[in-house]
Amino acid sequence: MWKSSKAPWTGYSKCTGMLPLVERQQVKVICIDPRGSQWVVYGRGKGNGETSSAKCSDNPNVGVYKVGAHVYRI
Repeated sequence: MWKSSKAPWTGYSKCTGMLPLVERQQVKVICIDPRGSQWVVYGRGKGNGETSSAKCSDNPNVGVYKVGAHVYRI
C-alpha cells in the first residue's frame, strides 16, 4: 500500500498470493481536509497482482490520512 507523492492525492494497493478467480482486493483510503473532516473512499476491486487506486479529491488541499486494503471473496 502506498500513496502518491503529490496532488491529486491518491492511495494504491497491490496484493499477491490471493486465490485466482475467487479473491479480490480493493484499496481503502481515508481522506482528510484542512478542517479535519475525514471520509473513506474505496477503489475498484482487482485480482491477484493488480493495483487498485482511489483518489480523494481534485482539490490539492485534501490529503490521504491512511491507506489500507480490503480483501474479499467473490
